[in-house]
Parts: sequence; structure tokens; C-alpha cells
Amino acid sequence: MNLRSKLIAALALLASFGAMAQIEDFSYRRKLSGISDTWHRIELPDLMYEKMDNTLSDLRIYGIQNSDTIEAPYLLQRFDEETVTEFINFTTINQTHSKAGYFYTFALGTEVDVNHIYLRFAAENFDWRVTLEGSHDQQEWFAILDNYRILSLSNSSTNYKFTDLNFKATRYTYYRLKIPAALDPKFIDAQLAFESHRAGILKDYSTRKIATEHGKQTVFVIELDNAVPVSKIYLQPNVGFDFFRPIRIESLVDSTVTETKTFYNYRGLSNKTISSVAPCVFEFPQTITKQLRITIENGDNEHLSFSSIRIAGRPHQLVARFTSSADYHLYYGNGHANQANYDISYFADSIPSNLETLFLGNEELIEKAAKPEIKPLFSNSYWLWAVLIIVIALLGWFTMKMMRN
Repeated sequence: MNLRSKLIAALALLASFGAMAQIEDFSYRRKLSGISDTWHRIELPDLMYEKMDNTLSDLRIYGIQNSDTIEAPYLLQRFDEETVTEFINFTTINQTHSKAGYFYTFALGTEVDVNHIYLRFAAENFDWRVTLEGSHDQQEWFAILDNYRILSLSNSSTNYKFTDLNFKATRYTYYRLKIPAALDPKFIDAQLAFESHRAGILKDYSTRKIATEHGKQTVFVIELDNAVPVSKIYLQPNVGFDFFRPIRIESLVDSTVTETKTFYNYRGLSNKTISSVAPCVFEFPQTITKQLRITIENGDNEHLSFSSIRIAGRPHQLVARFTSSADYHLYYGNGHANQANYDISYFADSIPSNLETLFLGNEELIEKAAKPEIKPLFSNSYWLWAVLIIVIALLGWFTMKMMRN
């Protein structure tokens, strides 16, 4: 064997040891079964999330082939909803008013789909019930929205506006907005748009316990069955009056247990406003958690009650590429792993759309190599006593010698 062959063999051996060391850095694995093509999808079960890093960066697919370790690249995908907003050109005409209120007419020039109008006013602290109508020729008008509420509250402690008009898609050349206001709304501008939605996948998670406290605050502590990715909360108020309150949503990070009490450490996810005007739906950056806390500031007002609280999140899947036959496993549970960066992320458009789903086996705990025991310098206490006696004797001898001098 020449020098070059020896070097190649040595490098291959080192690479093999390095890959095995990489695998041992993970705590869990699941066997992948059903590989029959180059591309496959892998759905992540709920029970896996609490064993992974919150960023899901510690996922790896390793295969063993003739004692060699192969890493299969993957893309991590989340089933998000996608909203595309197309703004429409128009001209504001006929800004008039009468005893009935203020009127604004928007001329599009052509009939296109519209389902959203964003409004801006310089006026503050208003509560109006507006009417929106559509027409093809400004002769005959058809009702689109009637008694639709828009609201603005502004003071030293809050600044809240709800001035968006949402309705089913319509096709008119003219739109007319009526505001039954006694004073000038100080209309600034409007934006007409058509919003299209691509439905994602939103999964509801069951809860085990909901604790409620009242007073100046209404506090819900919601515990889920498992630590899962959550990003949306639906609240269904059960009250017969209008309300407007600050709301804070937090997720549990950790807890400290003392002899008398358990202290919980929460991380903020969202600070918004809950009101009777807008839907009580709150979306926030995805987080993996097992417990949420929702705090509503009531101030001097009557507390709010709710008929239902839904916790939801968007599930994940891996789209993986297999180019070699091997015994593949999905590894996870490594807090020191960095986010994987594969070439396939730049060519996502070329991945087939219809992929077979692989079967994930049961979770296996990866046994760690036993670390060598570090023995103390003196494992036998008699040796320690012998050394102490010698040291004391030497100190005594040096002391007597100094006294004689």
C-alpha cells in the first residue's frame, strides 16, 4: 500500500469516527421505513417537539451503509397560510355631506374584484356605524355592508383603531361610503384591495387544565397535553356588552420549585387589544410550549368571561432526498446543533409535489459512550495520611532549625 492509499484510508477512518461522534451527540432517533423513491415527506408527530430545540435546528437524517454514515438532506416546511394583497387603482370623487352624514365615492374605472378597504381618518375617538354600497353607473346602488362598525380610541394609556372594511368579493365600478357623523371625520385616504388566501393547515391542540383568576385582571393559565408549536389563539367572549381591554399572551419558559411555592418564568409572545369590535383571534410567532398564560387587564371594568378558548398551531414536515440505499434514522435532541444548510434549499421549486410519506418508528434513546472515570491522585486514605505526616515532620524540622539559628 503506497502513501496515498494510506492517507485516503486514514481520512476515511477519521470521517467515520467523526460521523459516529456526531450521532452520539443526539439523544433520540426514530427509524425511517418505506423509502422507495428519491424524494419523500416525513410528518413530525406531536410527541417529538418537546424533545427538540425550540428552533427545530437539531433534526438530522443519517443512514448506515457498510459501516459508512450517510447524511440525507431535507427541507423543513411549515403549513402556513399565505395572504396575497393586490391594491387597486382608483380615484376619490364626490366628497360631500348632508344632515345624514358624510359621503365618499371611489371610482375604479373598470370592474375588478374588491374585498377589502383600508380607511384612514385624522379624527380620533369615534364610534361609527358605516354603510358601503356599490354601483355600475352611479344610478342604482347595491348594499355591501350595512351598520358596519369602525372605531377609534385614543388617550394617554391606549391608541386603538379598527377602520378596515372586510366583505365578500364584489365587482363594481363605483363604491360609496357613508359615515353618519355629525362632525367632519377628516378623511385622509383609502386603499382598495383584493386579498386572496392560500389555505394552510392549522391544527387544534387539546388542553388539560385552565385556571382563571379575577380582579383587576382576568388570567387564564392553559396547559396543553404536550409541548407543541402554537401560533394562534381563538377567544369566544360570553358577555353582552361592548369592551376594549389590553391583552398579553405569554409562554412558559421554565419554573423554580422552592419549599413553599413554585415560581413560573414566562416569555412574552404578544401584546394587543381585545375588543367587541374585531374578531378575538390573536396570532403570534410560533413557539414550542406546554403552557400559556393569557392576561386581560380589566381596570375598573367588569371581568370578561369566555365560552371557549382554542389553541392552534401549524404542523411541520420534512421533505428529504435519498440518493443511496442505507438504514436511515431521524435523529433529534441535540441542544448544540446548528441549523442544517443544504443545497436543496436553493432548488425547492424542482421538488416533486406528490410525495409518499415515510413511516416513523418508535422513539429510541441513544446510549452515550461511558466516560472514563477520573480517579483521585490518592484513592487510598492511608497514602493521604502518610503524606500529611511527612509534610508535618518537614515543617517541624525546618522550624526547629530556624530556632537554633
